[in-house]
Amino acid sequence: MSESYTEKVKKLGEEVTKYRKYGLSDNPFPSKAIFTDWAPNIAEILETFCWEIRKEEILEIHDKLIEEAYYNQKSTNVWLQGEVGVGKSSVLIYMWKQLQTHRSDVVALYSELGNGFPYVYERVISQLGRDFFRDLVLKLAAAVVLKNPELFLKKDDPIIEELKKDASSIEEYLGEVETEESDEEEKGKIDINQVANVLQSELNQLGVTTKLRDCLVKMLKDPYAGYNELFAKIASTQRRKALGELFRVFKFAGYRMSYLFLDQLDFMWRNVFKKAQQDRIVQELRQFANETLGYVSIATTTYPDLTPLFESQYPHLKAALPITKRKIVDIKPLDAQEARIMTTKYLEKVKTSESIPGLYPFTEQAIDFICEYRGGLPRDMLVDLHDILDEAVEQCVKIIDVDFVKKFYEVQEEEGEKRPVPSKGAVEEKVKRPRVEVKFEDITKAE
Repeated sequence: MSESYTEKVKKLGEEVTKYRKYGLSDNPFPSKAIFTDWAPNIAEILETFCWEIRKEEILEIHDKLIEEAYYNQKSTNVWLQGEVGVGKSSVLIYMWKQLQTHRSDVVALYSELGNGFPYVYERVISQLGRDFFRDLVLKLAAAVVLKNPELFLKKDDPIIEELKKDASSIEEYLGEVETEESDEEEKGKIDINQVANVLQSELNQLGVTTKLRDCLVKMLKDPYAGYNELFAKIASTQRRKALGELFRVFKFAGYRMSYLFLDQLDFMWRNVFKKAQQDRIVQELRQFANETLGYVSIATTTYPDLTPLFESQYPHLKAALPITKRKIVDIKPLDAQEARIMTTKYLEKVKTSESIPGLYPFTEQAIDFICEYRGGLPRDMLVDLHDILDEAVEQCVKIIDVDFVKKFYEVQEEEGEKRPVPSKGAVEEKVKRPRVEVKFEDITKAE
């Protein structure tokens, strides 16, 4: 007699054993291959991100965007070009987290475009968090004191050298100083009210004129209230401008360069925005790029058919964010060999023994077939690998070969999937999938 549903519910949380027959502790492939910064297990997802199959593209972005902006301390930009599901978002998120984790002298931010810059602003503020802003304000306070030491400290005060080494150390010296002839315990303190006044003046000169300025100054005394007011006090109509000002603040605080990875412009353009919204977004993106020139470098996404449209119909956009051949990085579909490497990387995470062969329980021909069937698109391939592995477990097959995979897709077609299954012969030729080359006849020559 089969167990009741009540018993199945009670067993939730027990160790999964059904994949043990293949030497796996679990199904490593995602049932939904959507990579987003919202994911609660983003660190775990990044562990299986196969940077090896994107090495060429990642290093190209690094050379043209990250390194160039870092050393020259000047704004640059790149456009990540590729079809839906090819992995543009995963590349952006991977590079964002690498910079965020390993570089304390830059600010790296990622956001989907959403409905425009009001959304981007809120994502950035949430992503940075209150602790970051508390640290930022301490850096600003230290910058103010070091720029005007005579206003706050006696000549050659050792605090000056301490602040040069560690800006955050200013926290222990900030305080209320009521009179010039202070009590003994107030000696050595830096007047927080005076710092606030000078900081406000410095931010004015920097061009920070929205309520962002007031929120940052308020954080000197009340980090919680000041941070909360970044959401409550800055109106939607001012958020693009405030976001641009924030990058100016980063520079004043001592960060060498800032990077903004702006995702989903292509998706929103094609699937959501009407013509008026498209025109508005282009105008805002152009204004933002101009307002942050010298302070932030931008990466954004495009589809191959949108690139020439942006270039030809929005010349003011290409002036702010050049769309030259050198600025475009193609994120290409995977070939069969890259598909095998990606599959192996996922499987290795859940193997129960080092003696288990790399692709097992899949054959090379099976992976080649999946790659061909899905046009080399990682998102579709990963979802299929998840479902194919589960189907193999249910059917108790010994190995997942090309015949099993072909049958899997044939059943899908019978149930409504219209995509034709490629011939077995074509797949077994194992010819390296040609890279998709984009023509640039209508795009200006590289700089």
